[in-house]
Amino acid sequence: MATVWSASSGYMLIGINLEWSGNPASGSVAVTATVTASSDGYGHNFSSRWSWWGYSGEGSEAFSFSSGYGATVYKQLSKRTFNVPLKYGATTRVGIGAKLGPIWNGGAPSVENYLTLPARPVQVPGAPSSVSATRVNDEQVSVAWVAPAVSAARPVVSYIVERRTDDAGAWALSASVPGSSTRFTNFVGAGHKYVYRVKAVNSSGGSAYVSSGAVYTTPPAPVNVAAVKDVSGDIVVSWESKAPYTPTRWDVYDGDTRVASVAAAAGVTRWVQASPRLDVTHQYRVVCVAGDLESPKSAPSNVVQLLARPDAPSLLVDGTYFPADESVTLAWRHNATDASPQTRFSLRYVKSGSGVAPMVVDRRDSAQSLSLDLPAGEYEYWVSTWGLHAAESPESRHAVFYVEPRPLVSVQAPGGEVRASSVEVRWSYATGGGALQARARVDLSLDGVIVESREVSGSILRVPLATYLGDGLTYQVTVTAFSGHGLASWPVTQTFNVVYEKPPVPAVFLEWDDVRGCVRVRVDNPAPAAGKPAAVRNRVERSDDNGVTWQALTDDLAVGGTLLDYESTSHGDVQYRVSAVSDLPSTASATASLTVESWAMWLGGGENFGVTVPLRWDPIHSCKTGLANRKLYRFAGRAGAVEMSGYHREKSLSLSATLFDDDWELLQRIETLSYLPAPFIYRDPMGRRVYCSLTSMDLDRALSGKWSVKLNVEEVDQ
Repeated sequence: MATVWSASSGYMLIGINLEWSGNPASGSVAVTATVTASSDGYGHNFSSRWSWWGYSGEGSEAFSFSSGYGATVYKQLSKRTFNVPLKYGATTRVGIGAKLGPIWNGGAPSVENYLTLPARPVQVPGAPSSVSATRVNDEQVSVAWVAPAVSAARPVVSYIVERRTDDAGAWALSASVPGSSTRFTNFVGAGHKYVYRVKAVNSSGGSAYVSSGAVYTTPPAPVNVAAVKDVSGDIVVSWESKAPYTPTRWDVYDGDTRVASVAAAAGVTRWVQASPRLDVTHQYRVVCVAGDLESPKSAPSNVVQLLARPDAPSLLVDGTYFPADESVTLAWRHNATDASPQTRFSLRYVKSGSGVAPMVVDRRDSAQSLSLDLPAGEYEYWVSTWGLHAAESPESRHAVFYVEPRPLVSVQAPGGEVRASSVEVRWSYATGGGALQARARVDLSLDGVIVESREVSGSILRVPLATYLGDGLTYQVTVTAFSGHGLASWPVTQTFNVVYEKPPVPAVFLEWDDVRGCVRVRVDNPAPAAGKPAAVRNRVERSDDNGVTWQALTDDLAVGGTLLDYESTSHGDVQYRVSAVSDLPSTASATASLTVESWAMWLGGGENFGVTVPLRWDPIHSCKTGLANRKLYRFAGRAGAVEMSGYHREKSLSLSATLFDDDWELLQRIETLSYLPAPFIYRDPMGRRVYCSLTSMDLDRALSGKWSVKLNVEEVDQ
């Protein structure tokens, strides 16, 4: 540190410099005190004594000093180094004082200097011991521990207490407790398992954590207790745990009697009562046990009645039609009254109106379905079942089912060769059962991959396909028809080759119209060569992503016609694809690109967005976006807020610009827009295109003839 100087006395000064060195961790440092005398611009030549006092002791020594008039002379009187022990966790302050003379002229300058030394670093404290957690009630747990040995070298400033809740919980801070305390009360909730850990902390860090044993609050009762009798005559009791941890055990009660204590393990929520009494009913409740705490008893299970006759089975097939070339599968549900499974069934069936005795299928089988091969006709069936009781169930009701031939389909068109780029599929339909066609599906495939699927309803027997057929390719068309009875025909596939002539490739010319705010697409259709098809119309498409996707603008642009596209970007790259269509039909396509660089904000509305207004002067816009209906809620037990929102998005734009009296036609056009319904289209130099509603408009005129235009729009579905 810098030297501290006395005030001038007798035209002399005395100064002290204090510096320390060494490693504080060793327990002491070396302090060096340097004492210097200085003249204060006066001539001196004398001998005298100087003295010192302070941390290093006290004493005096003789010295002599000389200096010329007007000169400043420094003379080191002493440089002493002494060792200073340091205190744990606290700084040490040392001071040295020194004085000259009195000297020949009566002066006696005196000074003191002080130096603050760093604390000796403490050691990391020892770990606490005997950490325990004790339930006070379902709202409080008391955590206690034994403090480690504490000394100046290893003090304890505080204890960190952390808690883990349930089996899957993460450690979380519960409290920071002063080092003088060894107890903490934590607020908890019912139905949980808690484990605590504690560590001691000082300025050098923290000890290892020491954990408590688990402590429980009153566990929740199990739910969905169910009892089922198995084929051996035992009763399987199952339940669902509501405890968010693996408890100590499960106590199972049959009525008011505890019949089992089941050691809990992850995923174990069942118990089998072997050889239960057959002459009584059984109903079960389950208790969750955690430590020495028990949950309330669960709601009772279903009643299990042993050796009881089942109720009549429920038939699951009724009024169903089956194809005659496949097996009929009849199904039912066994309705046990004693929770026992089906052990046998007897199924009877007969052709309606035949007058013959029913056929009987009687089997010892738990299966609740049966497959039969039957000729076409109307049938009825009924079923009886057995459980473990000796008596069979009552007969079920009688149900009806039908077996009839599948509908037949034949593809009429296309034939072996198609001389056009599109095709219509036609087929015939016939059924032996008398049910009309209810629907049909048509699949178009190329090289085994379906490229288009169409469905028709009712008795329609034809459907045009939208797929553009490539010249020289071979396709397959597959027709599947469904009768009004739900029976499907076997799929019928027809293969055909595509061979056709194309019209001449159109020439496409693109131009940005900066007055109307649109792209002008002009098409020139050349005349065909002799014997070749001519174009009769044009299809126009636009791409905003370099040809990855295309949007159809029109399918019926006249030969040599022009299209005005008011939905194109006003700033950026855009592509157009024009396909000339012949009357075969067949097509030939050409693509053209255009870079648009309009620096205005454009707002358009009306038919095809053809009423447009450019905002060129001082254009300013701001944008607000987000989710609609966003709202924050706060719930008890949650530290932070919870957001609830819908999936709807909202985007609003505020636009402003300047117009002049000379722009009177634009001002009138803006007013016209304000009376039009949505949607509108907004475009800007950033290449954005927003379909929107015009929510407000303000026009303000200054005396200078400047008009301030302010518009607000909100995004809507296109």
